[in-house]
Amino acid sequence: MKTRDQIILDAEKVKANDGRAAAIIAEENGDGIRMTYLYDINGELIVNEYFLMPYESINSISHIFTGAENMERECVDLLGVEIVGVSGGLLLVDESPSTPLRKRL
Repeated sequence: MKTRDQIILDAEKVKANDGRAAAIIAEENGDGIRMTYLYDINGELIVNEYFLMPYESINSISHIFTGAENMERECVDLLGVEIVGVSGGLLLVDESPSTPLRKRL
């Protein structure tokens, strides 16, 4: 698994090869969060995984792929992933529980 510092570098490489961000998946995994970024480069699926410690922040890739912001906001809402420059509020309303997919805080 790659480190969080590699997220931006990997996204920039994909963009340089005319690729696109297909999905960003966050899941609680042991003591942290596994972030899986799926990219498409000319029909080839590229999978990059990163492991985050609880409350570790990452940088957004939305400045590289504009469509990534909504995927990132979903990760913020549902699992409490801290993404610099990205706020939640995409899926949850005020009455919703905070980070409903987290098993523990």
